Amino acid sequence: MRLATHAVGGAAFWLVGATLAGRPANLAGVAAAAAAALAPEIDDASSLVGKLAGPVSVWLETRWGHRGPTHSLLGLLVFLALTSPLAIFGYWAIWAAAGVGYLSHLLLDAMTLDGILLFWPATFVAVIPGRDELRLDTEAPNAHRRELVVFGVLFAIAAAFAPLSQLGITGALQRALGTMEETFNDYRKIADSREVFLVGTLQDQITGEKRQGEWPIVALLPQGYLVLDADRMRLVGERGNLAPLRVTLRKGQPITVVSTNVSFSGKLSGLLAHLDPEVEHYISGRIVLARSVSFPSDPEAFATVQGSSELTLNFARWQDLAPLSSEYVTEATLVIVHRLRAGQSLRLGGSAASAEAQNAAPLVPVTLSLQKLSHLVAEEGQWIAEGDPLAQDPERLAQAKLALARAQERHRLGLITDADFEQALAEATAEEEKATVRSPITGVVEQIVVESASPSGITVRLLFRRTDAPPQSSQTTTASEKIDPRFKELPELPKDKGEVVYILRVLDGDTVELLYQGKAEKARLVGVDTPETKDPRKPVQCFGPEASQFTTTTLPRGLEARITWNPVGDKRDKYSRLLVYLWVQLDDDEPLELFNAALVRLGYARVYPFFKFDRLQEFRNFEAEAVAEKAGLWGACNYEPYKK
Repeated sequence: MRLATHAVGGAAFWLVGATLAGRPANLAGVAAAAAAALAPEIDDASSLVGKLAGPVSVWLETRWGHRGPTHSLLGLLVFLALTSPLAIFGYWAIWAAAGVGYLSHLLLDAMTLDGILLFWPATFVAVIPGRDELRLDTEAPNAHRRELVVFGVLFAIAAAFAPLSQLGITGALQRALGTMEETFNDYRKIADSREVFLVGTLQDQITGEKRQGEWPIVALLPQGYLVLDADRMRLVGERGNLAPLRVTLRKGQPITVVSTNVSFSGKLSGLLAHLDPEVEHYISGRIVLARSVSFPSDPEAFATVQGSSELTLNFARWQDLAPLSSEYVTEATLVIVHRLRAGQSLRLGGSAASAEAQNAAPLVPVTLSLQKLSHLVAEEGQWIAEGDPLAQDPERLAQAKLALARAQERHRLGLITDADFEQALAEATAEEEKATVRSPITGVVEQIVVESASPSGITVRLLFRRTDAPPQSSQTTTASEKIDPRFKELPELPKDKGEVVYILRVLDGDTVELLYQGKAEKARLVGVDTPETKDPRKPVQCFGPEASQFTTTTLPRGLEARITWNPVGDKRDKYSRLLVYLWVQLDDDEPLELFNAALVRLGYARVYPFFKFDRLQEFRNFEAEAVAEKAGLWGACNYEPYKK
């Protein structure tokens, strides 16, 4: 046969073989098969191959003649051995294609009248078919036309199997039958390495509309394929959103699948620290929220998120969860899958996500039983120290204050003794404490959830994120926009000295509540006395509100400060209050100033000499300057400095 017939035959045999094996044939394989189909003609010195081989071809033809060992199984084995480096270096498909092409030459020559010595050196002649009249006589006058028919048949086979080789026998049957079940095995083989598209005709189960096209496959579920349809997740199956009428698969570009196991708690937006929303991703698993939520239902879409307080996720995306980003997660166990295309890389989180991750500390629940929701005084986002009120019964508080006011009036009129008044004061204080529910921990109230309600009361759960330090206040730490020059005269303390505290609240001009060593502590400022505003036994004194306001303005909640101790006195008074020197930044210098001294120097307080402290003379000097200037209470009231 002519070389052209053998070349087309080699290509046709390889394309048929690739289709049967289910291995897509590429152009390199087809070319290798066509070229190898010419190789046995090396024993014919007059052929194109023989002329290229030169002396080797002349020696083979002289030694054994045409259709000798090169047209036998032995010749095929020698050829495979000579081309084996292709297989050694990983080109298995090309090596196999070359072998099939060589074999095709032997089979086609066996279809001629002369046949071939297939088992050379044995002299047995192999022919296909056995009847002479059915084989091609290459010496006959019309041999050229008959070979042209063979060439056409082989060319038609090659043309027909070229597209089929890309599908394989299974794929071809799928396309012929159009049933989705036939595609499942093929999908499982390639889903982890390539995009896969569902191609064909689908029918909407609700509207009955028939649609043709292709849809990216997200996953294969027991019920069918999960596909993306105009950015909605839909299930293709007999009981899905879309019913398959006639479908097949199409392979897309290569992908890399990255799977991550994630467990976390805190704000749901903290999940962004574990995923890249710009890359195709899917989230599956379980999320337990601090409170129940509801999702709008879409009967035409697959529900990727199900549940209320305990959510089950099946191939959800961040855009499905984004409406809940401010909700708090008490527990989450998830698997996040990213699918990367060529040139893509994962960039998990970002600055915003990192900030959320930092706030994703475990939440601590505190459950309260209240008569009314209005009794709750804590608010979401509020920083609360251990011992601060969470809820108060205003009616009981009002009754306690009324009882105390009556006792004060009777005591003023001399109707009850001092001992009776002290007893009434203790009872009123105890009643106020019973009307108050205090926080058992220090932290920020991230979320408040009403768990149940009935005629007998209401159950509320507060979710705390523990943090020892309150959020920094944006308020100024001075009493006015212009820094008072008298602050320059005050004693100073380097910022790295003393013990760190945070201001919780101002109780009076000379008494504050501090966060000290993780606990709320009441503290009395050493060596000073401001006019009273809170003592139930005394009326509000002259310049008391002004002193209290100055302290409140200068010491906002959350302000970081330092304390030092009086080396010649006790650390606590008889009421268990801390006795401290309080240092804060009052001017624009780096060191901190002594707030006790500021109260005296500005005329908000008098020096209190009845307890020994090491800065007595220094404070007396500041008091003398304030008196001379008639600052504060010295100009507004008829006070005299204390005499010891």
